[in-house]
Amino acid sequence: MKDAHTGKEKTRTPYEPARFVGTALLFGDLVLLAKRIEVCPHTKKKVEYGGYWSIFCGAVEENEAYHVAAHREILEETGLDLDKSKFIHRELVRDLRLYTYELDEMVYPALNYEHTEWGYFKINKIDVS
Repeated sequence: MKDAHTGKEKTRTPYEPARFVGTALLFGDLVLLAKRIEVCPHTKKKVEYGGYWSIFCGAVEENEAYHVAAHREILEETGLDLDKSKFIHRELVRDLRLYTYELDEMVYPALNYEHTEWGYFKINKIDVS
């Protein structure tokens, strides 16, 4: 059976655990997004969704709790060491466990190689088509 969004064959049943986590960092009516690199500097391969703006996402490591994975990915990709207790699980979208995190103040990430730039965007102005 093919995934309706990607057109790729589904490899996960609804009963399997999520393989990825993603966190939307929120400040009021703004969300912090980062633009994904287009080519991985290590593998020299094109990155899936390269050049697109995204929340911060990554793979869950073996035996890792989801909220711990979400915290680790934020730390790795932004340099921000956020309070683990403030990660709020919102939903499971295919194999991605989605979290939100309400920031107390506007933060300025130090991006790792996975992103080229960052910015705050008004949530109600984002075109998701």
